[in-house]
Amino acid sequence: MRRYFAPRQHMVTGKWHFTVQEGDMVRPVGPCADDCPGHDTGDDAILHYAGHLIDERKTVIRDGNFVTCLICGGKTNRRVRIGNKELHLCQDHMDTKTLLRFVDLGTLMREEHGAPEEKASGLIITP
Repeated sequence: MRRYFAPRQHMVTGKWHFTVQEGDMVRPVGPCADDCPGHDTGDDAILHYAGHLIDERKTVIRDGNFVTCLICGGKTNRRVRIGNKELHLCQDHMDTKTLLRFVDLGTLMREEHGAPEEKASGLIITP
């Protein structure tokens, strides 16, 4: 059975959650499934889910070597590793929005759920 991943708006509350549809059943996934009050936009729901995927996979490394932050040019002794990518970022730039500039959300979802096919209605995951 195919699984369709996409942000969807709740019919009663009007809030958005990141969801999966399997057959006729739609349910929130990731952090949206755990006491999430919902989001004002679909993009906010995607960002919430993406943050969950990034947080599960990132490793922050601190060492004595100071390098230049990719974003601000400041000196940092921090690197963040996500999968096979390693980025030199200061603490201020290790947030989800910044990390999504360097990491593909589709790749993170493939690692989490299997190999998706991209369709207009959202990500489709087939077994």
